[in-house]
Amino acid sequence: MEIGADLIFLQEEKRGKDSMRSHGAFRWIGDERRRTRAAVRVTSNIEVKDQSMIAGPEAATDIQVLDIRMGSGEMIRVVNVYDQARSRNDRTRPCQQADWKRIMDFPGGGIVVAGDMSQRSVVLMSTKPLCFPLNTN
Repeated sequence: MEIGADLIFLQEEKRGKDSMRSHGAFRWIGDERRRTRAAVRVTSNIEVKDQSMIAGPEAATDIQVLDIRMGSGEMIRVVNVYDQARSRNDRTRPCQQADWKRIMDFPGGGIVVAGDMSQRSVVLMSTKPLCFPLNTN
């Protein structure tokens, strides 16, 4: 059995000599200083357009918005989210400052929100809502 992936999403990728930062079969999407990144398989027949600027400047490193045209022509939007404070001194969570109304306004097909979904997450394991509003009306 062969398992393949056209698109890979990472949050706060490991960097340094012991971690793999590149692979000949994939090309990176987005600036390497981001805390969210994606890679698309070079031989894939999907088209990926980075629309991350619509998240707004406050969420620039932690929200990646990608519009994807599948080989069939179907369009989907994938939002790669990293939900963590900027630093120990700055507890602001950039994903909370994103323009979610604009992100969720997608005239194409469906929207997939993916990202840092750790079971140890204080946000996910508490009664607090996730960093984005589910109702954008």
